Amino acid sequence: MQRNTVNAHDDRGSPVPALIPPELLETVARALAAALIPQPRHPPPSEQDAPDFLTTAQLARRLGVSRETVRRLAITGTLPHTVVCRGSRKTTRRYPRRFADDFAASGLDVADLAAFAAWWRARVTAPAR
Repeated sequence: MQRNTVNAHDDRGSPVPALIPPELLETVARALAAALIPQPRHPPPSEQDAPDFLTTAQLARRLGVSRETVRRLAITGTLPHTVVCRGSRKTTRRYPRRFADDFAASGLDVADLAAFAAWWRARVTAPAR
């Protein structure tokens, strides 16, 4: 019969240290270090890494209006947008980031949004010379 080295005691009654393979010790040490050392913080994404399109909520926040206003303007065709998904209950739209950036840079009020959108759409879709 083989002797149990984990719970073995010597003749004086004191426990005998267990023989643990070094691979197991290294695995436990790596797991413990991974759990205790904080993950490095990633820098915030730069403008170059930003997606080309905004969600309805992002555009509404950028323009300073409600999501419902953005949705209504998109349905009437006032705002330039792309339909991403047309479901039975909900249509998902995305709005060009360039449009939001150009409108923010123009300094116009939200009341001029429809006129700016028409001008912007004509400028963007005009053939290049």
